[in-house]
Amino acid sequence: MLESRPFMLTESAYREKSLTERFFTDAIRGRKMRTPTSDDDLNVGGDNLTAGGDDLSAGEGDMNTGDYDLSAGGDDLYADITRLREMVQF
Repeated sequence: MLESRPFMLTESAYREKSLTERFFTDAIRGRKMRTPTSDDDLNVGGDNLTAGGDDLSAGEGDMNTGDYDLSAGGDDLYADITRLREMVQF
């Protein structure tokens, strides 16, 4: 849990915090998030980024399907409006 005055933390207390708590502490201090210190950490991040790219592509496919469903809904709505107009006209 964040202290009420996180900007007053010592550096050793800062290192004991979770990544989320560090993010908010850094935001309050006006600093950017710390970057990984080793090349191995950067390579792992690269692999995760690639997997994320694949997920994004799958998401785009889902979005296209949603567009078609929306079009079908639009046709149904148009038919309903047309029927209502016919009912209102005497």
